[in-house]
Amino acid sequence: MRDLQNSANLLQQWSDKWLLKLNTKKCKIISFGRNADTDNIYSLPEGNSTFALARETHITDLGVILDNKLTFYEHIHSKIKKAFGIIGILKRNFRHMPILSFVLLYKSMVRSHLEYCNSVWSPYKKLY
Repeated sequence: MRDLQNSANLLQQWSDKWLLKLNTKKCKIISFGRNADTDNIYSLPEGNSTFALARETHITDLGVILDNKLTFYEHIHSKIKKAFGIIGILKRNFRHMPILSFVLLYKSMVRSHLEYCNSVWSPYKKLY
């Protein structure tokens, strides 16, 4: 715990030195693993005081939703929900469209959402 807090303090000092202010409200803590220790509290120095970091159960990084058990359930659910929403828009607005045009729209608008970062979680339930 002490090493991680020291690293956070060094990061804050480095960012102050190079005039790159950290947005401490966006800084969060997440612990990954089955038996992860969630009792530790970390903070960042902010001026003359310290700002305690909030602990999260899932975060979004580069469009991928990571949870503390790395199950990717939230990520998969959000991608499927987004794909169904776009399919609904396509079906509502383009009722009398040839199949080839619909396939082209599907590949460009829906499939891109489903395939983004799928290598991170696919196949997420495979046992080694």
